[in-house]
Amino acid sequence: MKNLLRLFVVLLFVVPCKAQNNKYPQLIDEQEDYYANYSYADYKREFHQEYAFFYKRTVTKDSKSHSETVRNEQFPWEVLENSNPTGFFNQITNSISIEDLGKERFNITVSYDLTDRQISEYQKTRGIENTNNLSSLLTFEVLSTDITNTATKEKVVFEENWVKSCCDIFPIKNPTKERLFFYNHKHIAPKQCAGSISVKLKLPAEYSSTEITQNDIGKTIEIAGNQKIKLIEFIDNKVHFEVLNSEKLRSEIKFINVSPTIKHIYMPKYLYDVFRTNPKMKYSKFEKEYQKYLNTEDDNLHENTVYVYTLEGKPDKFYFYSPVEKTLLEKEITLNLN
Repeated sequence: MKNLLRLFVVLLFVVPCKAQNNKYPQLIDEQEDYYANYSYADYKREFHQEYAFFYKRTVTKDSKSHSETVRNEQFPWEVLENSNPTGFFNQITNSISIEDLGKERFNITVSYDLTDRQISEYQKTRGIENTNNLSSLLTFEVLSTDITNTATKEKVVFEENWVKSCCDIFPIKNPTKERLFFYNHKHIAPKQCAGSISVKLKLPAEYSSTEITQNDIGKTIEIAGNQKIKLIEFIDNKVHFEVLNSEKLRSEIKFINVSPTIKHIYMPKYLYDVFRTNPKMKYSKFEKEYQKYLNTEDDNLHENTVYVYTLEGKPDKFYFYSPVEKTLLEKEITLNLN
């Protein structure tokens, strides 16, 4: 009997368990409810937003978090596996043009062939799903504009942001092509303009990705984009990680089995340490600590940055990913208006 008891005790201490962070106190299990947790008087405090959306999100988690709407999307690298990015990119760069579509809106368009799957889908449903294709990976950047309003002879100053809008198909009866729009909210039609606009198009041809699980907590990990991070927390609906070497995060992140609503904040490591080592601060103490941070911020410009993600749902893994630079397809093009 004594031998059996000794064996049980030994087994108890060697059974593997999930990695966990031992440096900071455990995250407080608390549901985020902005309106229920704070009064009208709270809203008027000087640092209330920082307390509610930075401090509280850093020291809490929600074990009951769940997602009612989960996107069924392919990973970007999966989109590339069954596609021809070079052929698609050539179609894009050969078709790009400024189009006057009869609206007071400046449109730049590109077009490309529909895939056999899309044509078959259209024939069956009279519609096309546009989430898992190469057009979703294409990026568009305006480098410079030299456009004049021909009526007033004044330079046209465009809004900073250009909107990517997908898509229409043509010909109408038996569509074989799709057109993607990039437009500006500046209310002027191309027919009212003369000059040129220079743009850059980019399309990844390959991705580097790194899978992260809860077994990686506490580890230093080399991720996509030739960066190193340290995973601090990965529990329930929270992910915390530190980007090392005083760098900003260059990779993108893909979570699975969560809602599209993803909140994230970032802060210098020393401020994160203040928050995590004081998980039950009342507002009065927080205000004093945060004021210290504001007074010393310039002295800590080379601190590492910690990112905190708040999710709707509880994933068991996620991915860092970024395009492989040497295989990136890109081209600068100047479009002219007469």
